[in-house]
Amino acid sequence: MDKIKKESRILKEIEENFEKEKGEIEKQKKEFISDKKVQILLKYENKLPKNREELRELCSILCFGSLNWCCGVKGNPYGGFKNCFSRDLCLQVLGIDDEEFLRIKDCVEKEIERKIKVG
Repeated sequence: MDKIKKESRILKEIEENFEKEKGEIEKQKKEFISDKKVQILLKYENKLPKNREELRELCSILCFGSLNWCCGVKGNPYGGFKNCFSRDLCLQVLGIDDEEFLRIKDCVEKEIERKIKVG
C-alpha cells in the first residue's frame, strides 16, 4: 500500500511540474508574440508598407495573417462585429477607416458571388 501511495504522489508531482512548465511556456510565447507585434507596429508607425511582403509582415499581427479573414467592424450590416485591437491598429496604420473596410469586404464578397454565379 505504501508503494502505491508513493507512486501516486510521484505521479501527482510530475503532473504538477508538467502543468507549471506548460504554463510558463505559454506565458513566454504570449510575451514573445506581443513583443513581436509591437516591433512590427513600430516599424510601420510612420510609413505605409511599400510592397506585398511588407503588407504581409504588417498583417502578421492579425489572427490569420490577413485582413481578408478579419471579423467585422462596427456598422457591419451582417453582424459579426468583434472588438479586435490588432485589426484596428493594422487598419489605422494603413489609413483605412471602418466604413472603407466594410466597403472593401463587400467588394470581396461580391467578387466571390460573381465567381460562383450567385444571382
